[in-house]
Amino acid sequence: MGGLVACFTLHLKRFQKIRRVALIFHKELGGGEYKGFFYDINHRLL
Repeated sequence: MGGLVACFTLHLKRFQKIRRVALIFHKELGGGEYKGFFYDINHRLL
């Protein structure tokens, strides 16, 4: 069970890092099709 929690925590940290990069992309590109793309990913993961 502890291994599962550790695995989940690792994925959560990775997801937060991806999300941070995604937010940078939002600012750089000004949204557009990327906004829809990341919005879709966020809703599938959450």
